[in-house]
Amino acid sequence: MSGIAAAVDLGAEYAEDLEYDGFAFLCFRLYYLLAYGKWYRSEYTEKQRQPTVKAAREQLSEWTLR
Repeated sequence: MSGIAAAVDLGAEYAEDLEYDGFAFLCFRLYYLLAYGKWYRSEYTEKQRQPTVKAAREQLSEWTLR
């Protein structure tokens, strides 16, 4: 984990497949915060959540209109 954090701090990207593992990603983010004082923002999962959230909001608005 320390090697990945060092690489990310030097400009490498965090592995996409590891970002989908919620527990591993949380551990990495917490380690990165403690070691480097920076909160790592997700690159891949954040992009996927937006359409899902948007679809959920649209569905919720349809239910409230009924």
